[in-house]
Amino acid sequence: MERRIGVALALAIAACAATKQEPHAPLAERGDALAPDGPPPALPSNEEIAATTPPARKTTAASIPDEPPDVPVPSRRGPRPPAHAKVDALLAAIEGADTIEIKDEWEGRSGSFDTFVRLERKGDELAYRAKVGERAGSVGERVADPTEPPDAHRVKCLCPIDGSCPCEAKYERKSGTTSLETTRAFLRRLSRKRVDATQKHRAGSIRTDDHPYVHVVFMGKALEQPLHLSVRDNQRHWRANGLFLAPDPPPAPYEVEATVLPQTGPARAEKQTIVPTDKHALLTQSYTRMLGLLGTRDWR
Repeated sequence: MERRIGVALALAIAACAATKQEPHAPLAERGDALAPDGPPPALPSNEEIAATTPPARKTTAASIPDEPPDVPVPSRRGPRPPAHAKVDALLAAIEGADTIEIKDEWEGRSGSFDTFVRLERKGDELAYRAKVGERAGSVGERVADPTEPPDAHRVKCLCPIDGSCPCEAKYERKSGTTSLETTRAFLRRLSRKRVDATQKHRAGSIRTDDHPYVHVVFMGKALEQPLHLSVRDNQRHWRANGLFLAPDPPPAPYEVEATVLPQTGPARAEKQTIVPTDKHALLTQSYTRMLGLLGTRDWR
């Protein structure tokens, strides 16, 4: 027995010796640029980098077209699901809406606000009434989005535009009239949107540090039923009656003036190029432009 163990051990040692690899050659013999015996290569200067880098394409906010055309909706094999086709029909008729309610809430590192606005078409103008809160959750909305997923951490406050409810906090009231042009561009862009066939809204998404909550209700004789448009996540993926809309074509980058706070020295202003990355960047831009024309920024 002991003899068999000894023979097996000898054979194992011989096999290891036969398969033993030669040690690696030193880095210097292999010609590596980062050999330990030689100095590291010199880094190029900022002037050399600037001389060999092609100039970046620069655009300004003013050069962005107001309403870039959407790409055609891709065809699918077979009929669209009935729920998709129904929402598509509502979107196509959205320019006929004569009453719009907007609940726009935002909370992030740089601040917080909450606005509820009701717009009603009166001839060639839009009459608006609004509640403007200083922080998220200050004001309610008339109706909830029936397609909103349940959220145990969010207390829903329902209150009409002319009412005052216990679930609301401090807010101011605003009222007035504005031109139909305030909403025309947003309605036109929305009318060209269709439901996304895949409904994979998180593919290629990015994370941000803000928390938007948007719920827009469109009503009118031209619509078979109200349309609920919403944003529930910080990827700003728009939904219509609970279904995610098809992605926008990628928009052009644009420049903004930003204030830079260095670790040492005074603050300085510089231009920064913004490249929109969310899937509904054009729709979000059109929505933001509509709020700007309405004057909600001056209400805060």
